[in-house]
Amino acid sequence: MNILFLHGMGGGGNSYIPRCLDKKLSKMHFITNDGEPCDLKVIRKTYNYDPDIATEQISRLVETNHPVLVIGESMGAIHALGIRGIPHIYLSPALNYDRGVDFFMPLAEFCSRIGRTYRNRRGARRQEIVGDPELLAKFKPMLEGYKQAILDNPRDPSYAYFGTNDPFKVRGIVSVEEYKRLYGDSGDNYEEFEGGHVLDVSRLDDTLVPKIVEMLGLEVA
Repeated sequence: MNILFLHGMGGGGNSYIPRCLDKKLSKMHFITNDGEPCDLKVIRKTYNYDPDIATEQISRLVETNHPVLVIGESMGAIHALGIRGIPHIYLSPALNYDRGVDFFMPLAEFCSRIGRTYRNRRGARRQEIVGDPELLAKFKPMLEGYKQAILDNPRDPSYAYFGTNDPFKVRGIVSVEEYKRLYGDSGDNYEEFEGGHVLDVSRLDDTLVPKIVEMLGLEVA
């Protein structure tokens, strides 16, 4: 079984959390509800910062790998919203990412006026961040469309993790309230962990791994 992990802004296929998660799961064996043995693999690929290009890349990943679960970390939650029909796990989801874009837009527009484009190259297998006004303007309608589709249709099973001291909560980019608006305020589909924006990998064994097993209805062999 494949799990699709969508990294956060500036991350990539070699980001630490999905790499550690894949390593942990590869050493485990599971049994399905039908009593069949199975293994779990984490699909982790770098996608483009341009949301149009990213949508095409992620669609191909879904079509090729047929994931049974999608994990969206930070900005990756935006693209996870657009994948329907399978369970979702969110790690510090930037569901109001467009607020961060609004904050970044003045710099992008200034760079554009002087004939430059803000770029932040993160190295091999990492997402290159491009601050182009036309590109940044694409995020808001994409987010609005994905959110409306969730509100208008049956919700997929979901669970989210939020850091108690996440600095992105201050600007509302990461918002528990927005998550509850989209997925319901049941009180049992999210939790807060002690920490900042990134879940510490030392917590994978007592948070993310058992939640994956639970959501997929598996047993550890």
